[in-house]
Amino acid sequence: MEKRKKYVIETIAIKRILDLIKNNTSVMAVGSSGCGKSTSIHYVALALHQNHGYKVIHVYSPEEIRQYYNPECKQVIVFDDLCGKSTIDFNLVNNWSRLLSDITRILEDKNVKMLSSCRTHIYQDRTFKGMDFSSTIVCDLLSKEYRLTRVERQLIGQRYLSTGEMKKIENTMEKFDFFLCYVSFILNIKLTK
Repeated sequence: MEKRKKYVIETIAIKRILDLIKNNTSVMAVGSSGCGKSTSIHYVALALHQNHGYKVIHVYSPEEIRQYYNPECKQVIVFDDLCGKSTIDFNLVNNWSRLLSDITRILEDKNVKMLSSCRTHIYQDRTFKGMDFSSTIVCDLLSKEYRLTRVERQLIGQRYLSTGEMKKIENTMEKFDFFLCYVSFILNIKLTK
């Protein structure tokens, strides 16, 4: 647990997802690019692995959930960008529609949990809304309750950026939901110099 905290700031959203997954089978983090969806679900999956012995299974298609399901062990399925990134991926939507009843049965196994992420514009798409993810609890990372706070942004920035870089972004830090992408961009510039 301490090793994870070295790299990731445990935000309010992460704490909420940790709490939700205790009593639910499936939790989806929803938000825009760079707001912490992927970091949150991966962090929580690692916590389930370290604290409760879950095997972490990263999947990229609904077929892989069926393929990698093992009723003999505890598993947490991690599915980032559930139905696409920049636009809705109709191939994924069709696969979900075709396999949703099988996946629902898999998620009825008490030893299986699923953490997923979905970008807001995909989540709000009428095609996505037409799918039945009713057993999935949604945590909106852009809501007032779970969006990155100023303190969380400062802690994240201090972890990865120099004091000078922090000073440069101090006045704009709260203006953008894609804060984590912004920090990553600065880090990539530093690495290429």
